[in-house]
Amino acid sequence: MSEPSTRLTLSLCTEKTQKWEELVRLSLQPGLGGGLPSLTKALADSGKQTLLDEVLQSDTVFSIRREFEGNQSTTTYLPFREVHFEFGTATPSNPEEWKSNIGYVTAKLRDVTAGRYQCVEWQKTKPAVYVVGHTDTVGSKAANQTLSEKRAGAIAEALHRDSPALEICFAGRGEMDAGTKDEMESAEARRAQVTVSSGEPPMEAQWRCLVKGVKGQ
Repeated sequence: MSEPSTRLTLSLCTEKTQKWEELVRLSLQPGLGGGLPSLTKALADSGKQTLLDEVLQSDTVFSIRREFEGNQSTTTYLPFREVHFEFGTATPSNPEEWKSNIGYVTAKLRDVTAGRYQCVEWQKTKPAVYVVGHTDTVGSKAANQTLSEKRAGAIAEALHRDSPALEICFAGRGEMDAGTKDEMESAEARRAQVTVSSGEPPMEAQWRCLVKGVKGQ
């Protein structure tokens, strides 16, 4: 006798369409691994993987709604805008890039909190901003972890000055996502990324948050 299956449904809503579109619906076997490969295959089979890839690469706010075992959750994202830093510091390497990207995120936050983004009722969900810092692999892992947190914190503070009513949280990934060999300099790895979500944080971490000008855990 086969194990009962559990249904998972993912839907997409974007700033452009302002309506929900089902991406995939599939049955998962309880207690079995391979959920992610099954999801990847189902997206490819449905023909919606291309649509999702286009959204991920675009400059649009989008939401993913997940329905699983009778529960529903929605997470909304700003597309990542990367800010790069000077070697060994939390100083942006390109002031114009810094100004442009901080301005971009601030403008998008104003749009979603003002109700111009209809996929989610933001007044009920209270979106939070998450900033994640990264480093290259030069130096110790401990030092790079601290540096990545400082880079994320620099962006969080800049965003909070423009949007003091929002909760803005930051954390670091150190050199974990550098994508290079150890002790190798990489300007692309020295970066930070920003997302805004009405659901769970983008990763498990010890987040530090700015709320009404107060830094806390």
